[in-house]
Amino acid sequence: MNVKASNLQINTLQQGMKLTVYIDRHEVEEALKGIENLINSPLKMALKLDKAQKEKELTKISERDRKIIDKITKKFASKYDQGLSEMRAVLMDRFAQDSSTKWGRAFSLESCSKELAEDFIAWLYDQSFQEEVDFILPDSPDLTVV
Repeated sequence: MNVKASNLQINTLQQGMKLTVYIDRHEVEEALKGIENLINSPLKMALKLDKAQKEKELTKISERDRKIIDKITKKFASKYDQGLSEMRAVLMDRFAQDSSTKWGRAFSLESCSKELAEDFIAWLYDQSFQEEVDFILPDSPDLTVV
């Protein structure tokens, strides 16, 4: 049986190892064919990395970058008494229109590149200083930017 896994999680245990394989919905039917024959049987596995998919994942926005953007955006929203989604849209639009950035176009945080996300975060830091918006950096509970 060959199926494409969307994610893999490995946990070491005292008695060995637990391997959890995540399979996309469109692969489930194929994965379930003959699965009962695998229960309590020796299992031979081969793992192959989808290089194109991995490259795509490495170049798109990270969860950490999303959290940083959300944290800063919340502070802007609080200062200007705006909703979070409205403030995010305003900041993203201002960033796209800022002539000092190379992007100059609207973008989505769902599909933007890591480079764009990092530039947006740097721009948000600059705007925070200029507009006197204070925030605590994620993963740095003792460091507050004022």
